Amino acid sequence: MQYNSVNVDFLNDCWLSRTPFIAWKKPGKKAHQIINPEISLWNGNFEDGFIIAPFLGLKSNKVILAKKNESKLFLNWNEPSLPILSTKSEFLNLCENAIKAIQKGDLKKVVVSRVKEIELNKDDLPGTYFDKLCALYNKSFISIISLPEYGTWIGASPEQLLGVSNGISSIASLAGTRFNDMEQPSFSAKEYNEQAIVTQFIIEKVSSVGIQNLNVVGPKPVLAGNLFHLKSKVSGNIEKEKLTRLLEILHPTPAVAGTPYEKATDFIQKNEKHRRDLYCGFIGTLTKEGNVDFYVNLRSMRWTENKAYLYVGCGITQDSLPEDEWNETEFKARTLSDVL
Repeated sequence: MQYNSVNVDFLNDCWLSRTPFIAWKKPGKKAHQIINPEISLWNGNFEDGFIIAPFLGLKSNKVILAKKNESKLFLNWNEPSLPILSTKSEFLNLCENAIKAIQKGDLKKVVVSRVKEIELNKDDLPGTYFDKLCALYNKSFISIISLPEYGTWIGASPEQLLGVSNGISSIASLAGTRFNDMEQPSFSAKEYNEQAIVTQFIIEKVSSVGIQNLNVVGPKPVLAGNLFHLKSKVSGNIEKEKLTRLLEILHPTPAVAGTPYEKATDFIQKNEKHRRDLYCGFIGTLTKEGNVDFYVNLRSMRWTENKAYLYVGCGITQDSLPEDEWNETEFKARTLSDVL
């Protein structure tokens, strides 16, 4: 399907008039947009459109398929409630509780998150900000989603959850963080272990659905915005009929939730003050031929009339230090906040 190219002024006008829209830019590609999309719950079938999944993915039963709207009927706008903020001491306490749960043997790893509030200037507009992100982060998946159910979300994701083209699948295993203060970062055993947990999880899941010719490359350091991460690529051949099942068991991965999955997500939902909504969900394009290009919604923010709410997280293992994890989330927030 051919989508319209992005018109930044038009996106800003849509936002000011509360007209729903979606715009995105794949790494190294041109940006596209859908204005006033037709919205429905995704039933797992393959058709041309844009997929929007919250944190729990297909397990949430709230995955949205957005398509071109031929009827031109407008959605009613109802801005959802704002996220709950955490103080630094509350976040450090969250990290400490996560470490205790790991030491007890309940968890191997859990990803905790918080929300950071940023004041916006009165002339800041989301379409213009999206355009700046596209220019600055050419190797990331840049998106802006403005829909009544979720409000307006903007993101710059370095992590491909699942790409499939002509039956060839590709999955990124991205974890471990180092600040961009040297040409070649030195990762600790903690970061290599954190990334290995994610890679092993992905290998187990893709093997269970029968992906053929499995190949793993990495890990190696990659630069994403102002941060380095460890990245492996897991690829192989997959039948179209197995894609939905793979998505169901693959997401959320230990990179955004933790392991074991059930205990990690239970810890997150009981201990984080805010709802994650689209943060750490997945978004991207789908075609009727079975080609997909989905990215984890990392480095994302909720945009409102006078404030932006940045969602940032970190992976907790038995070797984590709460103060270091706080600093990591501060640096991750800068990927988006420094552009304002």
